[in-house]
Amino acid sequence: MRLTSLRACLWATLLALVPLLSTAQSARPAKPDFTWTEAGPGLYADKVRFANGDVAQVAKGPLPGRDLRGLCELSRLELRGGKTGELLSVTSACDDNVSVVAAHPSVQEARVAIITTNCGGTACHAHNEYFVVYLAKGSLRVARVGTGFYGPKGKPMVFSFWFEGDDLARSTLAPFYGGERNKLDDLLPSTRQWVAPGEYIDARFRKSLLPFLGEHPEALLSDTQARAPLVSRVRPEQFRALRAAMSGPGDSTLVNGRFLVMNA
Repeated sequence: MRLTSLRACLWATLLALVPLLSTAQSARPAKPDFTWTEAGPGLYADKVRFANGDVAQVAKGPLPGRDLRGLCELSRLELRGGKTGELLSVTSACDDNVSVVAAHPSVQEARVAIITTNCGGTACHAHNEYFVVYLAKGSLRVARVGTGFYGPKGKPMVFSFWFEGDDLARSTLAPFYGGERNKLDDLLPSTRQWVAPGEYIDARFRKSLLPFLGEHPEALLSDTQARAPLVSRVRPEQFRALRAAMSGPGDSTLVNGRFLVMNA
C-alpha cells in the first residue's frame, strides 16, 4: 500500500510539473533571426534592395534640385523607390565614408541593413556612427543608433534582430560601446533596445520620457510627473527661467540613446 501511494504521489508531482516546464520553455526568448557583430566580415556595399522593392544606396556629390548641408554632399545614404527610382529620402547618414556593412537575408531582398559612417581620418579610427534601415508596415525606416566604438578583443558589439514577416519586431544591441569608460579608460558595455517608432534607447533611459521625443520642451515642462525630478533639484525661480528660455520654437531629441535634450 505504501509503495502504491508513493507511486501515486510521484505521478501527481510529475503531472503538476508539466505545465510549469512548458511555461518555462515558452518563456525563453526566441533566438534572433539575424545577428551581426562588428568583429565579423563587413559587407561594405553601396546598395541594398529591400523585400518591398525599395532601395537604400550610397550617393556622392551634388544632388540636383536639393540643397545638401554639411557632409551630405561628400557621401550620403539615400532611400529610393524600387520601381521608379524616385528619391524617397536623404537620410542623416552622411560623412566622408558611408557603407552598408550588413544586410539580411541578402542585398537583393533585405529585411534589415546596418549602415556605418566615418570621417575616414585618424581621429575616427576607433569608432563609427551606426544606422539601421528596416521595414515597418511595408515601408523603409531609418533608426540612428549613434556612435559605436570598437569593443575590446573578444568582446565585439553584437546587433540582434527579430522579425514578423518582413517587418522589424524587435532589436537589441548588447554589448554596445557608446564611449563610456571606467577610471582605467576601459570601454564600458551597455545595452540598447529598438523601440517603435524607430529609436534605439539605452536600457537605462527612462521609458516614461519616450512620449516627449520630438515634442516641444513645454510638453515635458508642463507635465507634473515628468518634470518632478527636475523640479526637486532647482529653485522655483530657476525652473521658471528655464521654462521661459524654452518658450520659443524647439523640440526634444534623443542623444546617445540615453539623454532627452530639449532644444529651443
